[in-house]
Amino acid sequence: MPKINMQKTHSLTTDQAREKVNQLAASLKDKYGLSGSWAGNRYEFKRTGVTGFVKLEEKKVSVEVDLSFVLSPLKGKVEEAVRQKLDQEFA
Repeated sequence: MPKINMQKTHSLTTDQAREKVNQLAASLKDKYGLSGSWAGNRYEFKRTGVTGFVKLEEKKVSVEVDLSFVLSPLKGKVEEAVRQKLDQEFA
């Protein structure tokens, strides 16, 4: 399965970063049907063909996305979208 791994440093508080992830999760649920929940400092999400998580650490956010073989042609587009969102939300 194709994997996407990204990290971004930020200057937000833990609460602010968590709220950014919550807003992003709501948007992804509405747009793509991704469902997810918090498990400690990780927001884990899934839908058919996609699994992954967003992990919050002090001053760093990490994203890992696993795409099914069927969705592997979309890896570049998904990777670029994730990068843009991280840059936008965690600048």
